[in-house]
Amino acid sequence: MEKNSSLWKSLVTEHPLCTTWKQEAEGAIFHLASILFVFVHIAYQVHSITFAREFHVLYSSLFKPLGIPLPVFRTIALSSEVVTLEKEHCYAMQGKTSIDRLSVLVSG
Repeated sequence: MEKNSSLWKSLVTEHPLCTTWKQEAEGAIFHLASILFVFVHIAYQVHSITFAREFHVLYSSLFKPLGIPLPVFRTIALSSEVVTLEKEHCYAMQGKTSIDRLSVLVSG
């Protein structure tokens, strides 16, 4: 290993291979750190995703029956906005409103 390699490089890409059991703590510390890193990464990936009530209704009624996973729905929901329309208000009109976005009517 080079003398001026970074800590990240030495821990992730050039880690020592465990070929035999050693009595020293070096291998054990490395493996414990790797296990901890994996657990933290998995916990980050599966942490509970919370949304506003409108998004929960939309996911449970439209996206969940189609088998779309929650992380994919999260990507869609984070790039969207909720618009509340008044009674008798038109959101879009044929020939006048551009069709550059996806719209879903949740209730009404």
